Parts: sequence; C-alpha cells; structure tokens
Amino acid sequence: MTISNHIGSFSLLGVGVLYFVIRIAGKYLGAYIGCLCVGKPREVRNYLGLALVPQAGVAIGLAALCVRSLGPEIGGDLQTIIMASSVLYEMIGPACAKLSLYLSKSYTNPWEEAAAVPEVNEAGEPRPPVEVLLEQLQKIQEELPPSNLTYLSEEELAFTQAAEEQYEAIGQLRNRRFLNRR
Repeated sequence: MTISNHIGSFSLLGVGVLYFVIRIAGKYLGAYIGCLCVGKPREVRNYLGLALVPQAGVAIGLAALCVRSLGPEIGGDLQTIIMASSVLYEMIGPACAKLSLYLSKSYTNPWEEAAAVPEVNEAGEPRPPVEVLLEQLQKIQEELPPSNLTYLSEEELAFTQAAEEQYEAIGQLRNRRFLNRR
C-alpha cells in the first residue's frame, strides 16, 4: 500500500468520488435551504443548486492550501482530487447551469412563443412535420427586425459606416495594385 494509492485507509479514487458527490449535494442542499429561508418560489428553490455546480474558485484555493498545510504527499493527493474534480465540474457545470435556468423557468426562448403553430389540421389529423416547420420559420421571420440599419444605435451605425468605408478603401487599394501589375 503506497501513499499515492491511498489516503489513510481510503483509496484515492474513493475519496475523489466521495468529494465530487458530496460537494454537489452540499451546494444543492445549501441553495435549497437558502431559498426556503428567503421564500423563493418552488421552481427556483428546486433548481438553484444545479446552477452552482461550475463554481470552483474556492476549491482551487483549497487545493493550494492543502499542499501547504498537509505537505507534498497527502496534500498533493488531495490537490489532485480537488483539481480533477474541478475540471469535471467545469465540464458538466455549464450544462447543469443552463438546465437549472430552463427548469426553473428563469428565462424563456422568445422564438418558442413566436413560432407556436398548430400541429393538427382542421380535421384533427396531424400535419406533416415539414409543413409545421415551414410555418414556424415563416412566423420567426416575421418577428425578426428589418434588414435595414434603422434599428442600430448611433454608435453601431457609425461603426458600421466606418467599417464599410475601410472595406471600400481596401478594395480600391487592391484594384490599384492589380492595375499597376499589368
């Protein structure tokens, strides 16, 4: 039995898995209790913990503290566990955060409402999926802003005009160079 395979009487893998699961459960439970205390709605209370999964800044600081406090052998093993789990949190965290926002109905997709079309015809029969999709696309296109530049702010319009002038100037330089080569 070497120190790299075990921490005390526990395997390094077992400690890593336990840390990974307990940290997520702790964040979830803490967020749930906090929401209960301040009277947040059920949708927020049930899913806020998922949104906290990718937060790993304190854990990374804890990893450095472990090495300094416990020495390079045990501290290094714990640092490995903490850093590896932080990488896993950052990999699954964005998906968990987006899922929690969606499940808690904290944001909506405006195109879902804009593109709502009946999926059955007047006779009550299902419409072909292609027909439904085409009608949804038409409804979304109707909701899009016009293609002209009237919806831009003054700053955006000035930037766009300056970019177009630069583009034209570069085109003129290229034409001169091309003509001079002949």
